[in-house]
Amino acid sequence: MDNTSTKSSSNAFGRRKFLKKTSIGVALSTIPAKSIWASGNGNLIGSIQASAGSGWSPCGIALYSHGGWKNHYSSYSDAVLFGDAFPSGFVVTKDGDTIGLDDKFVYEKAKGHNPEQYVDQLRNATLTEVMGAESLIVNVFVQICAIYLNAKYHVEAPELDIEFPVYGPGKPFESLAALASWLLLNSLDIEGQPNTKFGKALSELIDNNHAPSTCS
Repeated sequence: MDNTSTKSSSNAFGRRKFLKKTSIGVALSTIPAKSIWASGNGNLIGSIQASAGSGWSPCGIALYSHGGWKNHYSSYSDAVLFGDAFPSGFVVTKDGDTIGLDDKFVYEKAKGHNPEQYVDQLRNATLTEVMGAESLIVNVFVQICAIYLNAKYHVEAPELDIEFPVYGPGKPFESLAALASWLLLNSLDIEGQPNTKFGKALSELIDNNHAPSTCS
């Protein structure tokens, strides 16, 4: 996208109080058949290994951070729209505003603003743009984008040397869509607030297992 598009999308995240905080701690309709990491606080690598069984890579995990994607591999993250990756998606800004994509969530329109405008901009924002709004949105939503990209391109772009075999037959998740639904479900805590512990756990998983893979 050009700079104009990037700025307009980032402005969508930065606009204060266009949606007031709502109670959105609702269950998503699609839950992975083999849900793991439920609390976001455990040993994520051990959980993946236990769930993946014989399908686990002997190389372990090798992941790119959100900074790696947006600064070095943006041609890949530019190819994915937030609304396509997370069709029931949402983000929470650091001001406490919630931007959601569909009627699974309850909206409360703030006077003088046009919430639909911002929803459309989020839906059509690339994952590069969402990860680039890290100063404006809560960290967990940046991290789920990075995790999604690592899972997707482990399968679709072997040239990136990512090791993250988490979806498919015999893996923790049946599909990439199931992983995306699970990431969204866990991005909120039981009170409907951003799950900062989950975001930190995902960030640590990436930081401790940098790509490219060293597997020979």
